[in-house]
Amino acid sequence: MNFDAVTIERMVREVLDQVQRPGNLRTTPASTNNTLLTVPTAPTPAPIAGATQAVVIAERIVTADVLKDQTQPGSKVLIAKQAILTPSALDYVRNYRLTLERSDTSATGNSTAAVRWKIVLSSVAEHTVRAIDAVCQHRNYLQREFSGTGSEAVSAAVSAISRAEVAGVIVVTAAPHVVACRVNRNLAIRAAVVTDLASWQSVQPQLRPNVVCISPQGRGFMELQNVINKVLTSPAPEIPVDWS
Repeated sequence: MNFDAVTIERMVREVLDQVQRPGNLRTTPASTNNTLLTVPTAPTPAPIAGATQAVVIAERIVTADVLKDQTQPGSKVLIAKQAILTPSALDYVRNYRLTLERSDTSATGNSTAAVRWKIVLSSVAEHTVRAIDAVCQHRNYLQREFSGTGSEAVSAAVSAISRAEVAGVIVVTAAPHVVACRVNRNLAIRAAVVTDLASWQSVQPQLRPNVVCISPQGRGFMELQNVINKVLTSPAPEIPVDWS
């Protein structure tokens, strides 16, 4: 249906008359003064208590589990420009009011997710290798190396830290205490044996270890992955302030 200019102008005037008519919720003159009543708006939700510092996530595929492990409600989250957000991640962002931004994560020097790590595997079973492969799949800052013996694992860890190739080394070995003891002879190394998430949460704030020794024995696929992911997403292994 076509309308001429006169008809259109008349329709616009009628709409404006309706909007300005007394009793309208948008702008109704008050009877006692010249102020205007405005349409009530929904109150702004109070901010959820949580981390306000930006969290950088370097994974190429970001899932709800990744966000749960690395963020708190209300966090500001930086992801790579090419990162893929799964539907569950989008739901998590909405439900926990995360502020999501895309950026070049490689340029963020103080990012915990951008810290370079190396995983050294020493005489481990095939299921352990598969678990490590799954961890490494979407982490381009993570290196992996095989060593045949505990002595070779010690040499690989000491070399990587001494040459500043990486910020930290995770040694997966059946003899974690032996490896930790031997690498600790180097003054540049702070090694610790980690058995589970609780032990990491205990040792990490005190020591900030740059060599983490983990035994795969008695640990399932997911348990081993969870421990390693927690190490990788923790603050950088810098020397503690009171360290002497």
